[in-house]
Amino acid sequence: MRKTQLAINTVIILTLCSCSVFSSYRERANELNIGDNQEKVVSVMSSPINSTSFKGVELWQYESISSLGVCEYHEFWFWKGKLFDHTVYNNGSISGCEIGRREVNWSNALEKLELNNTVEESDIASTSKGESLIDELERLSALHKAKEISDEEYKLAKQKLLSN
Repeated sequence: MRKTQLAINTVIILTLCSCSVFSSYRERANELNIGDNQEKVVSVMSSPINSTSFKGVELWQYESISSLGVCEYHEFWFWKGKLFDHTVYNNGSISGCEIGRREVNWSNALEKLELNNTVEESDIASTSKGESLIDELERLSALHKAKEISDEEYKLAKQKLLSN
């Protein structure tokens, strides 16, 4: 009886500790921006738990226990080494987070690339100022993050960049 209670307490403590360690994925992900390169993602998030690719799109997956029986999943989507999307979802799992990982929806990723015009070579090519679109998006994101431009100014400027 005493050994059973000790085992239960140990499992509870390990679960709670793992939640506090891994729940930081959400906070760390907030440090990343669209257009960041893969090296920056690794420096912030560490190496992915799983990675896969399809038609030039690369997906990195991270997973952690967010509460008892629930896992949080972060998906980082790359095109030509640059982050173009970050998705987060939760899924129940009592046997480990790997089991709750959803099937990759490559169609949505490819559609998102096309909508953002990131698939076109012309979008990554140099602009008139000699900066790439990615550089301009990074600069714009830094201005927004530093509160030097408003949310509305950021959205309008980003839309203008992506429409060219």
